[in-house]
Amino acid sequence: CFGFLGMGQGAWGADISLSEYLTEVLQNNPSLTSMQKRLIAAKAATSYVGALDDPVLSIGVEDIPTSGEDMSSMHSYKLAQIIPFPGKRKRREEIAEKQALIAESNVQTTERELRVLATQVYYRALINKTAQKLNQDLSSLVQTQLSSSQSQYKLGEGTHHDWLILKIVAGTLDVEFSRLRRENLSLQALFNELRGREATADLPDITLQESAGVHEDPESLLQTQPELRGLKSLVEAADLQTRLSKLSYFPDFMIEGMYMEPRAKMTEEKPTWGFMIGFNLPLYFPVKQARQIEANEALQMANRKDQEALANRLRSEMIDAREQLRSAQDIVKLYQSVVLPATQMALQSAKSGYSARRLAISEYLDAHKANRQLQLELLAAQIDVELAKTRLRELLSSPPLLRLAPSKPSIFGAGAMGSEGGMGEGSSPSMQPGMNRGPGGRAREPASTGSSAGM
Repeated sequence: CFGFLGMGQGAWGADISLSEYLTEVLQNNPSLTSMQKRLIAAKAATSYVGALDDPVLSIGVEDIPTSGEDMSSMHSYKLAQIIPFPGKRKRREEIAEKQALIAESNVQTTERELRVLATQVYYRALINKTAQKLNQDLSSLVQTQLSSSQSQYKLGEGTHHDWLILKIVAGTLDVEFSRLRRENLSLQALFNELRGREATADLPDITLQESAGVHEDPESLLQTQPELRGLKSLVEAADLQTRLSKLSYFPDFMIEGMYMEPRAKMTEEKPTWGFMIGFNLPLYFPVKQARQIEANEALQMANRKDQEALANRLRSEMIDAREQLRSAQDIVKLYQSVVLPATQMALQSAKSGYSARRLAISEYLDAHKANRQLQLELLAAQIDVELAKTRLRELLSSPPLLRLAPSKPSIFGAGAMGSEGGMGEGSSPSMQPGMNRGPGGRAREPASTGSSAGM
């Protein structure tokens, strides 16, 4: 019955801190590397989009007679250069610079999303590891009591009832450990995927580490948000596009130089040269330039409204995150000062009562269950504090859709001990309002406000 309880524990390897794991994720994650390469491409574009078009060189023969002796044809050499109307090249360069800023904000957004997701995965793995250990501890206790009950077993007496209860509890713990073990395999794959390793690589040993609090001024915290900076760059890029569209009403110029010399050696014709200046006429401005200006002005207004909506949502998010941090810290204090001390006293009383045969085996096991369950819940509450700090520190509007540290995880079955919404596979509400998309949410596509589920 308990033969498989040791399986899965060998998947834990050397120690790794949260900061070390986050560093490894940011260095090796393929999605982030892809975004960084796009940033390099966007920055490189700023050096050539404002350059002049390449000149056109043409070489040929003119005035070739259709019949008779060739005495008048000419070798012709022409060089033409198009020069945009003053201001157009400058606007193109400025637009490319804004696009590079947008790409930079996307890289920073991806980094922050990965930090949020990796932090959750790290602490979820810690919850899973602790739940497995507590499950095994309780299983060892049940196995000891089961062996004792078997040695005193007499059909029809009280020991028969105790034996049945122990068998039921043992089976329940086996089932729950099987679920924890399966969840561990999924966590192992996700843990390694984020840091760019093979899915089957061993999980390192992890511990809870208390991070520093967040003391930034709310407005200064908003100024550090890459999504807001990206939307600001989008607004400015749309404004530059409007100015460029207005400049397209003015013509571009073309300068052409030419040189011609006779082909026939005996002719009296002499080499000649000349030049031409031309320009294009924007005759179709009602359906081209006017529509471009209209479209860019609408896009500029849309981006401004997106920027305003995102700023308002982040301010609301900040208020909710601060309140969540306070409540999570209060819950930890209650567990440490009231709940766990009372549970320890109840456990000692249950041990004395069971030894004196005043308590039934079921009541004795309930005390052990409550003690271990509340230890796990205290750890989950402490992780809630760390995730609340992460939420307030990162303050993303579109982090990953994943909740990896529930308030009441369980070591012996979903819903046991009043633990509704435990660590079951079907539970995946968002960690905070607006956390409704995976990595990839960018300034170009601001996320809509999600439901406020909390951590």
